[in-house]
Amino acid sequence: MGSRLLDQLKASLNENIDNRTRESTEQGIALLEAYLTYKKPNVFHVGDFVRFKPGMSNRSVPEEDSIGIVTEVLAEPFFDPLRKSAGNASFHEPLNLHVGLLCNDSFREFYYDSSRMEPVPMSEMDDDLKETAERLTELSTRLTEPRAEPMVAGDIVQWKEGLKNTKRPDYGQQCIVMETFPTISSDGRGSGSTGFRDPADMRVGILDDDGDLMIYVFDSRRFVKVPDSQWKC
Repeated sequence: MGSRLLDQLKASLNENIDNRTRESTEQGIALLEAYLTYKKPNVFHVGDFVRFKPGMSNRSVPEEDSIGIVTEVLAEPFFDPLRKSAGNASFHEPLNLHVGLLCNDSFREFYYDSSRMEPVPMSEMDDDLKETAERLTELSTRLTEPRAEPMVAGDIVQWKEGLKNTKRPDYGQQCIVMETFPTISSDGRGSGSTGFRDPADMRVGILDDDGDLMIYVFDSRRFVKVPDSQWKC
């Protein structure tokens, strides 16, 4: 239906119509084209590289000339519980695609409406995008790589390279595992923010600038144990 109407509207522009009618028709064409772009189906798999379809960007990331990597495809969409007003453009937005992005060379993940995204084959990438794709693959693999043994209370840990996703601690700063627990997640930051629904399964102690112990919750997959040789006398 949409395609047929679009063809009819485009054909009408060749007719002798006044400027007001032409402007209204062009607006209708633009809306129908956006509708059909949104409705065009795609099938996604973990490991696919993706970007916004033309005209479908509703977030600041990924940027128009950048890509992300699919880390999860949800069978059923969920909705951001913080978007409670129909006046918000993200209200009841179906989020069903988890995508990893490079943000200042750190790997962070966001949820998207898959209807806004399209796959990007390697054959369509220039050298810069191929370099980004390689880095995304490297970091997503590093995030999900199996651990030889689980982390336990008392372990000294630090960020894995490229996987820092919070302000604290700094790269290279040593921390101590206070406790581990079954994975939880938080919806408190909103779907447009990094950290939204991020998994967390351990509390980590960090010394602040005053030497006081501060404790935060993190995803243990982003941390690595510090070898004894680096901190034992």
